[in-house]
Amino acid sequence: MEARLILRYFFYSVFLFFLQILLFNHVAIGLGLIPFVYILIVLLLPIEIHRVIPLILAFVFGFLVDVFNDTIAFNTAAFVFIAFIRPWILQILSPSDGYEVGKLPSAFNMGFGWFIFYSIIIVFFHQLVYFSLEIFMISKILVVLAKVFVNTLYSVAFIIVLHILFFRNK
Repeated sequence: MEARLILRYFFYSVFLFFLQILLFNHVAIGLGLIPFVYILIVLLLPIEIHRVIPLILAFVFGFLVDVFNDTIAFNTAAFVFIAFIRPWILQILSPSDGYEVGKLPSAFNMGFGWFIFYSIIIVFFHQLVYFSLEIFMISKILVVLAKVFVNTLYSVAFIIVLHILFFRNK
């Protein structure tokens, strides 16, 4: 990755972090569901990036979100998990001719249908880990699944809007 892209991505990540902490953590709907837009930090990483970098970024930003939300590593665990499974998700969703080198996995490069599907899968797994840890009772599995499905749709809607507004590729 070139230095300009790294710097731009760093500022995007910090911007998303502050949006999450200052704005989206306060846009709750019933049952305490909030949109997790900081997931875009991992969603938009270059496809060919080394596997360790998303894990480090996920740990750092997940930890910081946990610190500001006063949660006990829920965000960190969920964020690191999606950073870990991201390469396999990208491999499953790979076009038949492969990914173009240097392109970000964005709606503008891959198409909106592909990006929405990719976002739903990643956000679903994030929500599954997050709410499983938050509730942590097998007897509440239906509550966990309900929260996962509703919050996945809620988060993906905000992610798509933010992606269209702020992350257009030049």
